[in-house]
Amino acid sequence: MNTDMTAAQDTGMDKSLPYFGLIMTQDAPAVHPAFPLPEGYAFSSFRAEYILAWARLQTAVGQMENVPDAVRCFIRDFLLTDAFITPADRPSETDAAADIPGRQSENTMPYKSGIAVPDAERFTNAVLDGKDLSAYLAACPAYEKMRRRVLFLTAPDGTLAATGALWDGDTFGEMRPLLHWIAADPQHQGKGLGKALLSGLFDLYDREGLTGGIYLITQTWSPRAVRLYMRFGFAVYPGPRPKNWAFEEKLQDPAAGFDFEKNMRTVRRILGVF
Repeated sequence: MNTDMTAAQDTGMDKSLPYFGLIMTQDAPAVHPAFPLPEGYAFSSFRAEYILAWARLQTAVGQMENVPDAVRCFIRDFLLTDAFITPADRPSETDAAADIPGRQSENTMPYKSGIAVPDAERFTNAVLDGKDLSAYLAACPAYEKMRRRVLFLTAPDGTLAATGALWDGDTFGEMRPLLHWIAADPQHQGKGLGKALLSGLFDLYDREGLTGGIYLITQTWSPRAVRLYMRFGFAVYPGPRPKNWAFEEKLQDPAAGFDFEKNMRTVRRILGVF
């Protein structure tokens, strides 16, 4: 699963800062602060309409450029992900792209053989058109996992106010717990939703019986979010460069260079984190 576009955040961006992607790690998830939900807010069980609400929220906070692409992202990352061939399934680094049947494009992971999945574009259109999604969801290999691992924090009026996921990422060349696609609706920010959401994700880590550290991927344009993550024990990962790190090549100004450890020293200086 490609996790290099995570860019987790729950606050506004500061685009006056130089742009760098960064990894933050938390090696002792059992040790973290606990914050309650604000009055009237609640974690709600998944409903089909939350896919579109999730997409609109990610678009509103600048994580995605438009709602259709955000819907595709939800389907890819949370519903079809277990059908994708991962680096561990590939015979080698050199022949991976050439020898896997069904590879659809440079940005689309190929499916494992023998796994039937719903057509992603038809699924996307069904979400956007407000159609019944029952058949699509039932055919998704990661549906039950998504129901457990994606949190939907709703406001007193029942609308989606914040969301985040405790997923799996292979950025380090092996699957590790990953905080993924964290966002809070700007209309509800300032109420402590980010802290409550992170507390909920750490509680989910405990309920799932996971072990080992947690990581997330964000960027320097979210300094307030970085400081929030630090309150939960996260620190900027200094290096060495992870095996599957591709964030900077995709999004960063090439003039900055691709020396991972040098870039992370720059990140610490930009954010005032040492």
